[in-house]
Amino acid sequence: MNMKCFSLILVVFFAVTVPAYAAESDAQTPQTQGVSLEKYRTQAGLSDQERRLREVERQLSDMNRKISYMENSIDRLERAVSDLRNKI
Repeated sequence: MNMKCFSLILVVFFAVTVPAYAAESDAQTPQTQGVSLEKYRTQAGLSDQERRLREVERQLSDMNRKISYMENSIDRLERAVSDLRNKI
């Protein structure tokens, strides 16, 4: 019985303190963590730029894939036209 009460107290203690600690650490601003607000904005801007760059790179990769597909299609059409000309 004593061990069950102790276990229950520990579970309740951690159930209350862990979310409160997480909320407290989330609520801290960059300034309270020793990082200047300007530096934080710059870092956030860089990550935003990096995200945009990755999106542009992905779009470029998609376009290159489509261009390659179109080039292959054109090659097949040219061969088909050439085959038809040879048959005529």
